[in-house]
Formats: sequence, C-alpha cells, structure tokens
Amino acid sequence: MIPEQSTKEEVLAAIKVEPVNYMNANILLQNDREVATALVMSDKWGLLCASEQAKKNKDVVLAAVKRNGCALKFADKSLQEDDEVVLAAVSQNGFALEFAGENQKDNDEIVLKAVQNKGGAIEFASRRLALCEDICLAAAKQDGLSLGLMFQLLRDNRKVVVAAVSQNSSAFQYASPTLRNDPEIARIGMKDPLFPMFYAGDAIKKNYELMLKAVKINGKNILFADPEIEKRRKLVLAAVQQNGEVIHYEQIKRQFGEDKEIVLAAIKSNAKNIRCVDYLLRDDRAFLLDAVNTNPEVIDHVSYHRIFLKNYLLFRNDALSYPFLDLKDLAIELVEKIAALFANRTIALEILNDILDKRIVLLYSNGTDSQKNDCMVLIQTLLGEPTPEVKSLGHMMLSLMRLEINRSTLVTYPGFFEFADDELKNNRDCVLEVVKNAGLQLKFAPPNLKADKKIALAAVKNNPAAMAHIDVSLAPFFESYLTFRAKQQELTGEVKEHAGNLLKQVETFFEQGKLDSADLIKVLDKTRAFMANKPSEQQTKDYTSFIQAALKSPSSAMQILGYLMMALAVAVAGVSIALGVTGVSMVPAVGTAALAVGLFATGAALALKSLKDEKENKELIQQFQLTS
Repeated sequence: MIPEQSTKEEVLAAIKVEPVNYMNANILLQNDREVATALVMSDKWGLLCASEQAKKNKDVVLAAVKRNGCALKFADKSLQEDDEVVLAAVSQNGFALEFAGENQKDNDEIVLKAVQNKGGAIEFASRRLALCEDICLAAAKQDGLSLGLMFQLLRDNRKVVVAAVSQNSSAFQYASPTLRNDPEIARIGMKDPLFPMFYAGDAIKKNYELMLKAVKINGKNILFADPEIEKRRKLVLAAVQQNGEVIHYEQIKRQFGEDKEIVLAAIKSNAKNIRCVDYLLRDDRAFLLDAVNTNPEVIDHVSYHRIFLKNYLLFRNDALSYPFLDLKDLAIELVEKIAALFANRTIALEILNDILDKRIVLLYSNGTDSQKNDCMVLIQTLLGEPTPEVKSLGHMMLSLMRLEINRSTLVTYPGFFEFADDELKNNRDCVLEVVKNAGLQLKFAPPNLKADKKIALAAVKNNPAAMAHIDVSLAPFFESYLTFRAKQQELTGEVKEHAGNLLKQVETFFEQGKLDSADLIKVLDKTRAFMANKPSEQQTKDYTSFIQAALKSPSSAMQILGYLMMALAVAVAGVSIALGVTGVSMVPAVGTAALAVGLFATGAALALKSLKDEKENKELIQQFQLTS
C-alpha cells in the first residue's frame, strides 16, 4: 500500500509492482492519463478499477481494449460508441461487440472484424448484419458453431452451412433439415470422427456409400444407419475395424457374433472383445488361433486351450526370430503344421503340447541331458506312427536338432537332405531318390541337378511347389505340365484315364529329351484347352487339325502323342473326331464301336509301354494303325 500523498513517479512504480496500488493514489493521479494507462497495461481488467475520468479518456481506453477487447465493457458509454475504440476492441476480441453501441453493432466494418476474430460475435450484430450472407459466412469460417447463433434463414444457406461444417463438423446439427439431408455437406462433416451423425437426415442414413464412409471414420456411426442397410456385412465390418467396441451392440452381436472376420476385427482393436463372441466360436480351434495371432492378449480372456495357445505363441515367436537362417523356414513350417493339426483336431492335443514343450531343445539345442533325451524319445515315437502328418512332425523336429545325415538316413527321411554333405548333394541318384519323396528338397540341390529333367520332374510330381527351385530353363514346360495335371485330376472315367496316359507319355519324352519342350508344351496346352469345356464344333476341328499334324510329323515320338491325343479326343467328343482325323467318311455302326475300342486300347498300351528306341516306336505306331 502506498501513501495517498505519493508522487506520480512513486505511484507509477508501485502500479508496476502491484496494479491494485492505483486505488491508493489520490484522485488527481488516478485521473492522470499516464497513471491510468500504466494500470490498464499492468492488468488487462484494470479499466474496471479506473476512475470515471480515466474511463472517458480515449487514449486510456484504447490502450485497455488493445490489450483486452472485452475491457470495452468498463469504458464510458461515449467511447463504447466510438468507432475507433470499438474497432480496436473487436480486433482483439470479437466478443467485445456485445459492449459496443447500437450504431457500432450495425457497422459493417466493425461487425466483420468482430466475427473474423470470434465467429460467435454474430450473436451481438444488428439484425441487418446478422442476416447478411457475407458477415455470416465470415463468422462460419472462423467458428462453425456460430451457425447455431444465426437466424434460420442463414442455417438454410448452403454456402454458409458448408463453411460452418468445414470448420467444425459439429455445426452440422444446426443446419436446416433440408441441408442435413445434403450428401455433399454430410461428406464434408464425415471427415471428422466427431461428426454428429445423430442429426443427419433420413436420406443420409439410408445412403449406403455415405454410411460406409461414416463408419470408417467412427465405427459407432453404425448405430444411426437405417435398418435397411445396418445389416449389410461390409458396413458392419468397416465399423468394427474402426472401433471394435461396436461388436458389443446388441443388434450387431446378435447377427454377426458368429462371423469370424468381423469378430477378429473387433479382437484386433481390443482383446477383451472376444468375451462377447458366440459360444460356438469360443471352442473353434481355428478361430482361436486366428484370434491369438491377431492379438496375443486374447489368451488372458479365453477359457479353452489356454495352455496350448500360450505354448504355441512362444514357439511361433521364437521360430520367427530363429537365429539359424537355414533352418528358420523349417521352424516356422513346424509351428504352422502344429497349428493346422490343432485346428483340424486330427492329432491328440497332448502330442502337440509335448512338441511345443520341447521348444528350448528344438530351437536352441539347450536343455538338460534328460530334456534332450525326452525330445529324442518323442521324435522316435512320432516317426513310428503310421499317420503321415505325425511322421512329418518327427521329421521336422529331427532336422531342427542338426543330426548327422547319411545316405541310408535319407532313404528313410528324405526331409533331412538339407543337412546332407556336398558329396550327397552332388550325387544324382541320391538327389533323385530324395526328391521323389520330398520334392521341396530340390531347393538344396546344386544348380546342375536342378536343371536335370528327370530330377526336376520327380520333384514337381511330388510337390508342385518345387517349381520354385527348378532351373529357369525348365519353367515354361512345368507351368504347362502342372496346369494340365490339375485339369486331368478334375476329370472322371475314361477321359481321366486317357488324359493320364497322354501325360505319362509326355513325362517320358521330356525325361528322355526325345521331343523339344516347346512341342510338348503345345501338346499339353492344346489338349487342356480342348478338355476345358464341352468342345464346340470349331474347337473340335482345331484339335483335329493339331492331331493330324502330329500324326504326319516326321518324329515318331510326336506321332505316338498324336495317337494318344486321338484316343483322348474320342473319349471327350466321340468317335466322330477319329473319323475326322483319319479321313474315313463312313464306318458302319459296329466298325465305329470297334474303332473306339481300338483307340482306347492302343492309347493305353502306348502310354504304359516304355519306349526305348525309334524301332520300337515305329512298331507301336504300326500296331495302332492296324487296330484302328
């Protein structure tokens, strides 16, 4: 507190320390422009305490409102009606318009400046300016919620509403009913997760595309979808993917509680959401695996197979980070195999748990002698099982333990070829023997044996995925070969038999190199196309022409394939195709039947016969000609 008789300098210094000291100065100093200005500069609400004389001082008031526009409230009425003072006030805080004179509230420049600073200041504008589109547009751009303070006429003004919703999606609730049904305005608002979908018109809620966009921004918007589209699966899935809690909504849970994809999407968001799924899914092993793979925290919320799932996750995670890169794929394959067998319930759960329990020994070669011995005993047990699935588990486990592999071991366990020494890997007979039983082991053969036709064929026949490991020069043939074989396996009866005969002969010629791969590819591709659908007349003619060309080929091997193709064609299209190929114009009914039988019989003989030289080829061709 300062004495009343303090000097001006003392008062100014005191105000800087504590603005309230202004109140203790004598009235002359309180009225002093410099002292009053010091007060309002030290305290933004200082004008409230200023003397009446100071409140009439334009310089003092200007200083006050430039620091705090709403200080205009405490200015003398004459200055509340001063354009310069009011303009300065609303420039600092648009809401100061509330304290301006009526003329100033109707001043275009002042009101525009006010709403550009605070859109909500539109509430204090004169009726004329509150109905002005430009003023309202400026207010909406500054604060979308100011739309709620505008006249209904402006709430129905599309330009103003678009500006308001663009600035704040919540402004949508204040738009007119007509504009709340406007798709474009709704789209603008839906960019914001807080968009008030509740206020959208029926046209919006019935618009599937708009609602899909809405739930992708905020899954809870599914609650406002029209019942006609609410049940659309894609809409529900999008909603759950955005917010897993949506699965708890009764209408969603009731209809989609058994939909695995939708439930998994909910689980990804929050593991606890598994609690609300249908009872049947809780004991669905495949689903449980998908669930823990999607969100490992699910384990804490399941009541079935918790021990297996925990061990599975530990094994899977260790396999994915396995330090021995050459065995990493095998480790992953093992855990994936275990998961598949668990899901299919084809092997006792105890066996699978035992394997997973050997994780430390299998993946890190750690553990006590007793643990390692237990692991070997388990492997021996698995290898002694008649079920191929169980044996394969034993094979993979043994490979992971990096045991010494020799030729006799490979005879029994070809899957260990990966670990064989270079001498075995370069032994053609050994490699052929291995890939006949484990085609994917071709991956570990040397390049020259990957280019060996007989080895490559044996590998691909055993496992089509071995295609990935053959020499690139053989790839075109095997692409056609596998496509044909897949089609042949779909067939039935005599057609399947003759297609098989042709395929076997193609395999033989491929291995022996008696025909160029390009010719064999043509045979496979054209025959497959002929078998693909019930052949039309034109397709039959085209295939007939191809067979004729094969029969006229100077290559006896190609001729043999021609006869086999004819036998197949008869089985597919009837004896008429054989007449077209041979050029016979009329054959009695009995002769036609005999021709068909001859074609079938000879075709089978050709396929089963091992063709060793050109002389034997020609003899078989002559035999076919006599038969037909």
